[in-house]
Amino acid sequence: MPVYVAEEPLNCVVNGTGIVLENIEKLKTVLISTRKPKF
Repeated sequence: MPVYVAEEPLNCVVNGTGIVLENIEKLKTVLISTRKPKF
């Protein structure tokens, strides 16, 4: 598996978070669970 080590890892986190927030309606079903945790 090819791996890329980012020069600015924090920027990758910020950019990824921005992408998720821009597409929150599309991603709700995979990001938000309606199940109760089994602790």
